[in-house]
Amino acid sequence: NYLISDYTLASGTTFTVSMWFKRVDSTYWVSLFGNEVWNSGTGYVARLESSTLIRFSAGGDFTGIVYNNAALVSANFNHYAFVKNPSGSDSFIYINGVQVANGSVADVSITKPFVFNSRWENTGSSPSTGDSKQNQFSNIAVYNRALSAQEVLQNYNATKKRYL
Repeated sequence: NYLISDYTLASGTTFTVSMWFKRVDSTYWVSLFGNEVWNSGTGYVARLESSTLIRFSAGGDFTGIVYNNAALVSANFNHYAFVKNPSGSDSFIYINGVQVANGSVADVSITKPFVFNSRWENTGSSPSTGDSKQNQFSNIAVYNRALSAQEVLQNYNATKKRYL
């Protein structure tokens, strides 16, 4: 239950990932997206940890940006946007059009395309089946620039009637 894109970013690139995601599986760890090869120090990952914590980090870095007050109700779709700015500073997490966290996400090299509802295995040969849960995701958009807060809100408002 994952989707492999054909989109690979250049290393150190600014980007935004925007998506609707519904957590169905109630396990501890759920990857929304990742081009991270686990434990390699390459790529990025956005994940839900526990029922309230969202993390956006680089290359196995367990710091990155953290939001630990999310109402991640499994019965609902939520709109997530992850914005990585140049040099990683002033990067953001948005939920349902509202900025909920900001901070730094380190620049790392990128060797794999984005995979949604998963990330890459240690070997880098395939997406992780352990991270690929029975979740639902839709309306995925990857931008090769940092969207502004107004653009994230516009995207949320333009699609929310389909999911709420």
